[in-house]
Amino acid sequence: MISRARARVLGSGVLLVGLLQAEQARAEAGSVPIDVVNAGAIKMNGVLSEWTGAMTPLQRAVSGSPGSGKDLAVRASLAMDSDALYVAAEIIDDKLTRTGSYGSSEDKLTLILGFPSDGAAPSYTAFELDIFHGNPGQTAGAVQLRGVKVAGAQVVEAPGKGGFTVEARIPWAALPPAARVRCGLRGALRYQDNDGAVKGVVGTSAEPQIGRMPRLPTDAERGVEETFAKEKSLQGAPQHDIIADIAGDDQRERVLLWDQFVLVMGPRFRDGKQFYFKDLGVDRAQIPFFEVRDLAGAGKAQVLLRKRKGTAAAFREIFEVLALQNDALTPIFQHDVGVTAESGSITSNVKLEPRQIEISLGTGAGLTAGSFSLAPEPGVEPLLLPWGTVKSRTFRAEGLKFSRSKEESKPAGGDGAPSPAAPPPPPPAHPPTPEEMQEKVLEMYRKDRKLDPKSKPRFDLATDVAEDRQNERILVFGRELVVFGKGFQGGQGYTALSLGFADPKDVADVTTRDLNNDGKAEILVRGVQHIEAPKDLGKGKISRELMLVYSVQGGKLARVAAIETGMKFEDKRISSTIAFLPSPQGLDLQLGPGSAVGWDQKTFPFRQENAPINGIEPLVLPWSPAVKLRWSGPGYAR
Repeated sequence: MISRARARVLGSGVLLVGLLQAEQARAEAGSVPIDVVNAGAIKMNGVLSEWTGAMTPLQRAVSGSPGSGKDLAVRASLAMDSDALYVAAEIIDDKLTRTGSYGSSEDKLTLILGFPSDGAAPSYTAFELDIFHGNPGQTAGAVQLRGVKVAGAQVVEAPGKGGFTVEARIPWAALPPAARVRCGLRGALRYQDNDGAVKGVVGTSAEPQIGRMPRLPTDAERGVEETFAKEKSLQGAPQHDIIADIAGDDQRERVLLWDQFVLVMGPRFRDGKQFYFKDLGVDRAQIPFFEVRDLAGAGKAQVLLRKRKGTAAAFREIFEVLALQNDALTPIFQHDVGVTAESGSITSNVKLEPRQIEISLGTGAGLTAGSFSLAPEPGVEPLLLPWGTVKSRTFRAEGLKFSRSKEESKPAGGDGAPSPAAPPPPPPAHPPTPEEMQEKVLEMYRKDRKLDPKSKPRFDLATDVAEDRQNERILVFGRELVVFGKGFQGGQGYTALSLGFADPKDVADVTTRDLNNDGKAEILVRGVQHIEAPKDLGKGKISRELMLVYSVQGGKLARVAAIETGMKFEDKRISSTIAFLPSPQGLDLQLGPGSAVGWDQKTFPFRQENAPINGIEPLVLPWSPAVKLRWSGPGYAR
């Protein structure tokens, strides 16, 4: 295997080598790195001398009472090339339980692998691959998926120090999502120890939900998370983490916005060993809009963003479209869409349609032709002005270029006032600043709920969700969502509601996004409900994955959408997708068919519902048509 050398940051807009020292700390507890190697670099001979990367110990007890030390010790490593995924393991097990039936009660190594869907909040298609190492001279090894041998897979074992080694080769062709995405993966490695009966399972992670399992980072992803973030002093998580086809062939890339940097990485982008970054040159709070999609209709996605140059109190705002050309993000469209100064502000409307951008007069106050002093910037289309003659401009895509196709003038004799417009979008959510902490209101909330005065929320964000343009603070304490702020209820109160999950740990994620173009962000909560399975299905609980959407209305939190996105029972799983589609009302929610593991249309035990149940949109099954929800009055409806 290729040895790893420390990554070096070469400079803004320059590709960086994403190879790391094996002993560097993992970016995520329980993560297992995937080394990207050239075809033929790994020899399937059971000897791990060419696996020079670090082996990750499987040291978490997942279930039962697995042995330790001389009884049981397992370390494993992952690698990939263009054709296959590789697993290597060093195993010490005092008793090898193996038959030719490859049964569920035998010793086995399991790789749980989750492939993300496209988008900013991906669902995951999960696979559990059981690797049965052979008993030399008696039983051959095998790789199985749902009890069926994987075609083209190989398993080789050999004696090792105090035990044995295993190598497995799993062709990408056996994992359909791998045809389009091999980055942003999540998963875990686990080993089942059996001494006549299952003693226990050890692994890199005990997490049961694939979307919450640690990442399985490639070289380039590891370079971003472990080296680039450290050298640039990046804190927390990226503001945006999106799977999209932005470069090269049909393989998806991972696109991040992390503070002021846009980063691109992928399994075939620079051979999966390098990543690209672009310094936007502004603070993270000065990027109020960021999206990745194919606006130009060029077959590859572009990066769309609003960028504010200046200070928080005085700035110009530019709408940009960036395309990846010659492995670098290059502006293919730039237009001034706003200016804010002490004396006033002007903001344009931006309407995006397939292969088209329309900029029109929006809101304005305070500034006049005499006081306006914004100088034009080379290559940037100028701001539409209330006292000017132009009402709107339309630009059409011609390949990777937007050209002006239409310009509408204001009616003769008009008063020059700007047309009504939706308010500017709220800033992206971020950790609260000291000014936004509002400890007195938080202290009041803790006292009302009889919480420990030192208790901390599981989620803590700040963005504009209500009332004036000041940011509110959004927290989750236990199973309760809380909102307060300096401009909320006069800075003296809060609103809160129960999220309806049985355990605080069932609240998986909290994000914000303006869904109805009112300038206020909605709050998106993802979580899991556990319900008893019907008797005819067997003992155990069914896990329902939900996305709940809340907005602040009349000073109170209100649920405006509830969507079932996944279901899991034992080793069976089914999921749907959610796409955010622009519409005149803001963003439509398109619920689409996803994937199923262990169930099909004949064996799925529940009937398909065609209407919300108790206010929750039911799961869209893989064999069912998509459903579109549109903002209607106080919330979303079909």
